[in-house]
Amino acid sequence: MRDIREVGIGVVGLGSMGRIHAGLAAATRGARLVAVADVNEAAAQTAGDEFGVPHFLSGGELLKVSGVDAVIIATPAETHADILVAAASAGNHILCEKPLDCRLDHIDEALSDVAAAKVHLQVGFNRRFDRNFLAVKEEVDASRVGDIISIHIVSRDPLLPEPPRTIGDMSGLFFDTTVHDFDMLRFLTGSEIVIVDVQAASAVHRQAEIDTAVILVRMANGVIGTIDNGQAAHGYDQRVEVFGTKGAISMGNEIVSTTSFVDQSGSHRPGPPYFYPQRYGESYARQMESFLGCIRDGVAPLLSGADGRAASVAALAAQRSVDEGRPVRTSEIR
Repeated sequence: MRDIREVGIGVVGLGSMGRIHAGLAAATRGARLVAVADVNEAAAQTAGDEFGVPHFLSGGELLKVSGVDAVIIATPAETHADILVAAASAGNHILCEKPLDCRLDHIDEALSDVAAAKVHLQVGFNRRFDRNFLAVKEEVDASRVGDIISIHIVSRDPLLPEPPRTIGDMSGLFFDTTVHDFDMLRFLTGSEIVIVDVQAASAVHRQAEIDTAVILVRMANGVIGTIDNGQAAHGYDQRVEVFGTKGAISMGNEIVSTTSFVDQSGSHRPGPPYFYPQRYGESYARQMESFLGCIRDGVAPLLSGADGRAASVAALAAQRSVDEGRPVRTSEIR
């Protein structure tokens, strides 16, 4: 593997998430944004003009550009595995947004190609880099709560005009939102998910797509997890509680500011940040720095392809639980 001091980065997919990555690649020391790509020509050209780099209409075109050492994949979930294969074949390191894909055979093919190419793959579970989740993890690892009995995660988007989009015949809620929570359960417990049991509905939008779910999870080490997903009128709701034999630790919402106002009607304070760009901006920066460090130092990423696969397996189990109305073992997912 050649020595890289300034990592040339190409970003494929220029929705809100891709724009965050492009901005960080352009601004982070040790990185250089080389090119951007999106099937939407207006999005590609706008980003190219803003950052002063060439723009393309496909990942395949971007992969041919000289100076690209690493590719960030922020396209729709169903395209991830195919771009992963192409990027690995081109010898590029990869930061892939979650999920790796919603088709297990495509994930396994992509991971095989990444291993054969001997490139780094980091999966975009940015919450592992958030200072609040990291503080909870440090307390857990220091045995402050004793043996973990249960973990409760609340992960609700702000109230949006539409429910999560479907990905083929899969629920976008499970693959765009709950995958983060499945990964966090694995991160905090150091154990694997073995059973997923879901109750779900379109409780907010009253449409065909699921927008609300409560998920019961059994970990291999016996920990019971509950995940509460949905959309909240009061903003981006991100909380966690770890309950153990010695005590409990909880993480509440960030707030926009610490100001407060009191009048005859009561006490008022700002609510949580509106959505993930505001809430998790710092974690995305730390994620980028970690990815660059892995490339420069030739060390394995903190979040591997195996982590991405495990979260996708749990999401597939959640989908099957809804479809068949029963608890599903992750060992059933093939």
